[in-house]
Amino acid sequence: MTTVTSQRVLRNATILFISQVLTKLIAFVNFLILTRLLGDRGFGEMSFGLSYAVLFIVISSLGVDTIVIRDIAQKQQDPELLVGNSAALRFVLTLLTLAMAIGSSFVFGYSGYLRLVIFLYAIVVMEDAYARFLLNVFRAYQRMEYEAIVLLVEKILIFGGLVVGFLLRINVYQVALVYIGAGVIKLVLTVLLMERRFLHLSLQWDIRFWRSILRESIPFAGIIMLGTISWKIDTVMLQAMKGETVVGWYAAPYRIIETLLFVPDAVGSALMPAVASLFVSARWKVASGVRQGIRLLAFVGIGLAIGGTTLSRELLTLILGRHFAPSIPAFQILVWAMAFIFIEYVTNNTLTATHLQMKMILISAIGVIVNVSLNLFLIPKYSLIGASIATVITEACNVTLGLYFIWRLLRESILSVDIFKYILAGITMGLAIIGLKSFSWIIAGLLGSVIYVVAAFLLKGIRQEDMALVREFIARRGRVE
Repeated sequence: MTTVTSQRVLRNATILFISQVLTKLIAFVNFLILTRLLGDRGFGEMSFGLSYAVLFIVISSLGVDTIVIRDIAQKQQDPELLVGNSAALRFVLTLLTLAMAIGSSFVFGYSGYLRLVIFLYAIVVMEDAYARFLLNVFRAYQRMEYEAIVLLVEKILIFGGLVVGFLLRINVYQVALVYIGAGVIKLVLTVLLMERRFLHLSLQWDIRFWRSILRESIPFAGIIMLGTISWKIDTVMLQAMKGETVVGWYAAPYRIIETLLFVPDAVGSALMPAVASLFVSARWKVASGVRQGIRLLAFVGIGLAIGGTTLSRELLTLILGRHFAPSIPAFQILVWAMAFIFIEYVTNNTLTATHLQMKMILISAIGVIVNVSLNLFLIPKYSLIGASIATVITEACNVTLGLYFIWRLLRESILSVDIFKYILAGITMGLAIIGLKSFSWIIAGLLGSVIYVVAAFLLKGIRQEDMALVREFIARRGRVE
């Protein structure tokens, strides 16, 4: 990867990272408010409603979002024609999806209470999905700062609504209305920024163009559908087998893990347009960029997994309170799924950028089979612990297959021995934390983080080229030549 391209990826990843740190901090505070406002059962009901609606999300996009990012980055079609038709198609699909999610709740015989939960949170999910489709235009132009503004505003609005709601002791229905209201403002702000900075958004109803988009996007729809089932089916299965309270115990640590996914999302989203462009113009440079992304995310993911395992009890007691004590063992397992998911962001974005969507369908299909099979076997016996184990095994399978298919394409190694150095550095950190946390777990965590970075540097897992890239980025002040 060239220096200019590396700088562009680092600039966009840094913008996303900083903005998402802010938005995720606010979202994390919102999460704390929700767990205390709704309790374990109420939070379980909310999580079930969201997970159930997300299972239908693929119908609202059919993979169109990915096509928009890739084709704008590769300059394959007129952007206004592409976005206008895609936006109209997505609008129709979103209405269809909403109807299907609500209608299916009657078919499966849920109570009136849960049907209303599904209805409200289906609106939340579909509204968010449509807004994120439009935000993809900013990503395609590699101008992530505009996405950052929109998401930050949304989280601030939700925070304000939840603070008022906490004082008024609102219920799970009214929480959904807070999210719906913030989502409407997010949509309006996204459209205004797009109109002023990039292109005119006009819904276009060209059925022939829709068919051409769908022919190419359907494979991505399969990927999204299978990935979504693998990601959310455990929550729905837990609700069916163990009830809403257990879902709350499982969903709370799961939400903490999801909060940290802004790290790989920033790197993977910034990497994909660059890889897509290089795959057309300079394919031989792709492997180095992919390898660099994997090294970075493996370093962060392994550190968080080991640190989270050793400090799980202290962290969850502080964050969730004693009512969520059963969540601690699940969190200790799920943090290892996070380490695999970090790397999976790079493999998935690389496979997408290099037109290997059929391989992603195969990976996702295998992942769903593994995940559902393990959940059917493990949840009845081990409840949320079984669901956590199934998630770790599934993500490990997905990463292994993704790395294999990328290697077959590039015929060049994209893994680095540095990963083993990070594991060794992480073990050193973990031992230090265990020895120090009886004195103060907060100080132990901070010192452990420093020990991890220093150990990785001494083991030469952090290289001079990494430091040089950061120094050059700072010198350029984020400007892209």
